[in-house]
Amino acid sequence: MMGWRSRRRRLLGQWTERAVAVYLWLKGWRILARNWQTPFAEIDLLCDDGSGWVIVEVKYRSSNWGEPITSDQRARLERAAHYLLSHHTLRKSCRARGIRLDLILILHQGWKINGHHYRDWNSSSGYFRPH
Repeated sequence: MMGWRSRRRRLLGQWTERAVAVYLWLKGWRILARNWQTPFAEIDLLCDDGSGWVIVEVKYRSSNWGEPITSDQRARLERAAHYLLSHHTLRKSCRARGIRLDLILILHQGWKINGHHYRDWNSSSGYFRPH
């Protein structure tokens, strides 16, 4: 049985992902998939921003302490991006453009909620390209 803290954390995560999806949609992005499972990681949001495909990792924090993404989580998302590029049904539409990884961090401090959108946070080039 799930405790109230785990249930609260799960509901906050779902709310945050929905709010971010609406925010990106209002910016003109197409939401291609939500909570998509790959063999390596769950992709919170897979979007098309008009210039290419973007994997969006959404994080909710009640404090500014610590890294929002560990190196292990980043490595799993990078493997998920490479998986998408090699996936037979997706290859044609995203192979040439590559896939970018963005992080959207929602900070909730008291009555104040701030959102931070970090583009290209995954690598020096910002895009994963097929090998």
